[in-house]
Amino acid sequence: KRALAQILGSTPIVWVANSLEHINKSEIAGTETQAILYAAKNETESFQVAIKAPSGGLTNVNTTSNDLSNSSGQTISRAGITLYRENYANITPQSPDWGGTNRPLPAGLHPDALMPFVDPRTGADITGAEFDAVPFRVADGTNEVIWVDIYVPPTASTGIYSGNLVVTSDQGNVTVPVSLTVWNFALPVKPEEKSDFLIWETSNADYEDELLRKVDEEAKRKTL
Repeated sequence: KRALAQILGSTPIVWVANSLEHINKSEIAGTETQAILYAAKNETESFQVAIKAPSGGLTNVNTTSNDLSNSSGQTISRAGITLYRENYANITPQSPDWGGTNRPLPAGLHPDALMPFVDPRTGADITGAEFDAVPFRVADGTNEVIWVDIYVPPTASTGIYSGNLVVTSDQGNVTVPVSLTVWNFALPVKPEEKSDFLIWETSNADYEDELLRKVDEEAKRKTL
C-alpha cells in the first residue's frame, strides 16, 4: 500500500526548517530533509518540520520521536523532546509598513500559537479542548508545521547524538533524521541578569505575588 502511494505521489511531502523561518500555508516545499542541530548542555534547541499535502490531502497526521543516542550508547531521552503543532491565525489588517529592509508580512494566515501534543503538566493526551494538536488533516497543497524543542540535560556527554522523528498519516510515513552536536560547556542554571517586569498598574494578585517573590529572592542573594 505504501509503495503504491509513493508511486502515485500521495505520501506526505516533508522538509526541515530552522526555528527562525516563517512557513506560510502555501509555501513551496523546501529541500532540507535532515535536522542538523548544535546545543550546549542545559540548553533547549528548536527546529521545524513542515508537512505539505499532495493531491487528495492527508488524514490522521501525527509525529513521533525516539531517543537520541551517541556512538557510546548514551542517550538524550525522548522525554526531553517536546512537540507542538503551529496554529495558523488569520492576521488582519497588515502591520504598518514604514519602508526599509524589514518589511511586514501581508495580512492573512500566519503560524502563531504552539499547540502542545500533550498536557505539559501531566503528559497525558489533551482531550475536549477547542484546539487539539494531533491527529490532524492537511488540505490538498497546503502546509502544517510541527515545532520541535530538544532539551539537552546538563549531565549529557559531549558529542554527536542521532535519532529520528517520524511523520505518520493514513497516506504513508516519512522519517526525519536528527543529528545533534552537544558542545563541551553548559549554560548556567540561574540567569545572572536581573529581570525587569514592566508592570505599572494591576489589580491581579498573581502579578503582585510574583513581584514580591522576586524582590524576596534578590534580598536573600544580597545577604549571602
